[in-house]
Amino acid sequence: MAYIFDTNIFIRSKNEMPMDIWPTFWERFREMVNSSKIFTNPCYIRRF
Repeated sequence: MAYIFDTNIFIRSKNEMPMDIWPTFWERFREMVNSSKIFTNPCYIRRF
């Protein structure tokens, strides 16, 4: 199953779940994007 995420999920996650405190969340998120389970704008992901 694939998911399409709204921009708001990225903004809130970045602000409320910083990478240094929630590294597992961000690693799993990257894995899902790389395996095409989540579709998003790749330019936005690179900023993380």
